Amino acid sequence: MEELLGHVPNKFSPTAQQMLEVPLIKEELPKAIHALTKGKYPSSNGFMVDFFQFYWSFMSEDFTRMVNDSLARGWLFNGTVQEKKLQYYSKKGTARG
Repeated sequence: MEELLGHVPNKFSPTAQQMLEVPLIKEELPKAIHALTKGKYPSSNGFMVDFFQFYWSFMSEDFTRMVNDSLARGWLFNGTVQEKKLQYYSKKGTARG
């Protein structure tokens, strides 16, 4: 990784790196979510920006926790999105496919 990064012309200062590695706070994500253009897909999970904007008040705590957990682990999903949905609903006692 260091060899690869050695070819990157611009790097963050150590202070900026530390700022980027702190957990996100609940108030940061809605600003980012609501700044996105409606009708677009921000990722390959199949959810449009509109979904996140409309349901944000309902999902904000879980989504913020998921993002921070992912940042702490260094990866978002270990498995497919469908597997994660099944795990989530199984834990909630409302398994759906």
